[in-house]
Amino acid sequence: MHTKPNVLPRQLLSLTTGLVVMLICTTCKVERTKGDFTAAPPAYSILAEKSLDLIASFKLDTWSTMLSDSVICYFPDGDVNTRTKLVGKKALLEWSQKYIQQSGIQSMSIESAHYLPMDIINNSPEEMPGPQVIAYLSNKMVFNTGMVSVRMNVIIHFDKNKMIDRYYAYYDNTPIINTLNAQL
Repeated sequence: MHTKPNVLPRQLLSLTTGLVVMLICTTCKVERTKGDFTAAPPAYSILAEKSLDLIASFKLDTWSTMLSDSVICYFPDGDVNTRTKLVGKKALLEWSQKYIQQSGIQSMSIESAHYLPMDIINNSPEEMPGPQVIAYLSNKMVFNTGMVSVRMNVIIHFDKNKMIDRYYAYYDNTPIINTLNAQL
C-alpha cells in the first residue's frame, strides 16, 4: 500500500505555531501589561504580501507608492539602540536602489510565506498602535557570487491611511554577507 509522505517537522511546527497565534488573536482577548491586540482585517496581509513581492521583483517605484512619506525601516544589524534605521520614503527608496546596483543581486523571491495581521490597541507610548502584519518567510536571493535563502521575520506597520509607515526586519544576515564577501 502506498502512503503519502509525512509533512516535514519544520513545516509542521511553523504551521502549528501560526495556527495557535491566529487562534489566540481571533478567539480571545489576550491581556498584556501594556496593551492588547486583536486580529486585523485580512486586507492588511494582502498589502504586506504585495509590498514584499514588489521589493523582490525590484519594482521599487510601484512599491514606494505604498509607503508613507515618514516611513522608517529598521534593519537586523545591532540591537534596538544601534541597529541601522532609514527614515523617510526618499531615503529608503535611494538605499534600496543603491543596494540593487552595488550588491550584484540578480533576483529575489519570497517563498513559504505566512502573514499574521494584528491590530495593536495601545496603552503605552513605547508601542505603536494600529494594524501591523507579522510576515514569516524565506527570501531566496541570487547574487553574482551565488544564491542564498534566508528565513526572515518582518513586521510591517500601517498608518490610518493604510500606508506602510514601519518595517522591522529580523533575520541572520551572515549568509548574505558571506555571499557578498565572496565577490571581493
